[in-house]
Amino acid sequence: MVRYLEKVKTCINNIKAFSIKQVPRSENKKADALSKIASTSFAYLSKQVLVEELKEKSISTVEVLVVVEEEGDTWMTPIFKYLMDGTLLAEVKKARVVKRPLQANYVLREIHEGSCSMHAGTRSVVAKAL
Repeated sequence: MVRYLEKVKTCINNIKAFSIKQVPRSENKKADALSKIASTSFAYLSKQVLVEELKEKSISTVEVLVVVEEEGDTWMTPIFKYLMDGTLLAEVKKARVVKRPLQANYVLREIHEGSCSMHAGTRSVVAKAL
């Protein structure tokens, strides 16, 4: 665990901002159920312990994200300009199309993690959005 802590501390230096939030057990039903299962006695089950040996330590792997810059405008350019500068295309129909993905993103986020914080699954979110 010490190595993981050191790895996190080195990664934090490259991040501009972050936050850590502890979720109370009352708001995390899955963790609560897991802790109850772990503390339950299963005397009738065999006491066999399965061990998996990892070939490589996960701490030593390096994650690399590839950034590819394309020349000229792409389909993302109008959306990027709208997000950065607030500028829309001159054509009304195309400007409306740019706003629509942003509105859809907001609607999906609101359904998934909105005021009720239900964190709905994929199918549920799609069904509610439609």
